[in-house]
Amino acid sequence: MLNELKRISEFKYSLVFFVSFKKVNKIIPELKKYFSGRKIIFCREMTKLYEEFIRDNVDDLKLFEREPKGECTVVISEKKEEKIYSHKLSESDKVLINKMINKFSIREITEIISLNKNVSKKVIYDYCLKLKNEI
Repeated sequence: MLNELKRISEFKYSLVFFVSFKKVNKIIPELKKYFSGRKIIFCREMTKLYEEFIRDNVDDLKLFEREPKGECTVVISEKKEEKIYSHKLSESDKVLINKMINKFSIREITEIISLNKNVSKKVIYDYCLKLKNEI
């Protein structure tokens, strides 16, 4: 199972899997090693009278002192990647915005441009506002 944890740690999306509570303390060091920076939830006895949710950051996990009983569902959050944004619009972006400014709302233009570019939405929005005020 440990090789699988290493392999699935590269996935960028949330992960859900089942683990016997007898094995949870064995995998906690590996979870900390491969899933650092993510959040985790241990869900015990879901949909039952004694359901329990243990939420924590993977980096802050500690071994369970007593072994909980029951079924365990583990949910690990998606892998966050920080986008590096440019603080300037390229000339081609400005030309494109100028063509769109009379056909779309500022919000729509901001969404369209930000989908394909690494320019912050605020920079795009501010440029659109500037153009609208000049018209």
